[in-house]
Amino acid sequence: MQVESIKVFPEEKYSYILIMSSDFLKTQINIDKIFDTNIIEKLEQEQIDDKYILRWTAMLDTFNIDKADEPLQAKDIYKRAQSGFIYTPEVFGNTGLLVLFTDYNFMFSNPGLPPTVLTTAYLWYKNVQCEQNYIVAYTHEPVSQILFGLQDIVVPSMIMTNKYELPPLSVSKINQGIGLIKDAIVREHCLER
Repeated sequence: MQVESIKVFPEEKYSYILIMSSDFLKTQINIDKIFDTNIIEKLEQEQIDDKYILRWTAMLDTFNIDKADEPLQAKDIYKRAQSGFIYTPEVFGNTGLLVLFTDYNFMFSNPGLPPTVLTTAYLWYKNVQCEQNYIVAYTHEPVSQILFGLQDIVVPSMIMTNKYELPPLSVSKINQGIGLIKDAIVREHCLER
């Protein structure tokens, strides 16, 4: 499978996901291009139905004060980047689906993946032993929020802290988001439903 972008919401301007094979994703993980995992403030794992979900947050430079056209709000300064993955086995018959998501960056126009996604992929390969074949999809801001109902995480601290809770994920939004990604991939590649 070649790396390609697929539109998941026909009516939305920013509605693309990037899909690739698991083999291609492995070749993209360059230790020099991932974030040091010591910057992770919160790391949570959960199981929703048959889906394994890992989310992590960190305080990353998400804005540039010098270029702000409007007055800064608390979320501009204290927002935490949220990234992670959702793994669903047997979405396409015997083939699984790994969705890497982030609210830190838009999809890049160049072929490189953002460091939040590469860091998540690194966590996946380092911590999860998956021998099943699977397709990888990458979702970005604002598509991740629309697909999975991700809420902004704003913590009133400029100092690294884990003294906050991640907003809960909605089971129905996760299931609906995975269904939309699956339908888009099936539509483009005529895969087994």
